Amino acid sequence: MNCTHAREELAGLDRNEVPGPELTAHLRECPTCRELAERVRAVEATLRSSHVGFGTMAANQTTEPEAARFTARVMAAVARDQESLMPSAQAPAFGSWSAVGALIVGGLVVIQFSTVVEWLRIEIGSVIDVALGTLFGVALTIYIMFLVGSNLPSIQRLFRLRSR
Repeated sequence: MNCTHAREELAGLDRNEVPGPELTAHLRECPTCRELAERVRAVEATLRSSHVGFGTMAANQTTEPEAARFTARVMAAVARDQESLMPSAQAPAFGSWSAVGALIVGGLVVIQFSTVVEWLRIEIGSVIDVALGTLFGVALTIYIMFLVGSNLPSIQRLFRLRSR
């Protein structure tokens, strides 16, 4: 079982339902999913121990202020745990981008002096230099686009820019 299926199965479990053998085995092996399961159990325990529990949420058993307080507590708990319950897409570290950029530039520089390019210069002429220059420009532009796009908040802080 992979993490995606484990999370789907965790979301589908009822309060006191015991996870199946595949999920149990996955939780033993995967610390991320195990932590998620523990957090889900903790949220359920918090909800059960609150003044307005699962069993008293029928419309005829609660007052509006009581229901509003319960909703506010649940929403606060969700907001607090939102990032930890869902994997967030984090931008690669700037150092990783530097390594990728060095590899791209190094690779394109090395290509200029390869025997294949020397042979192509003999066969088709200096057109290959124009093609390689264009390739280098396109690769560098795409690299810079991804670098800036994935690190935009850091770049804005660095140059003290504000988003509109």
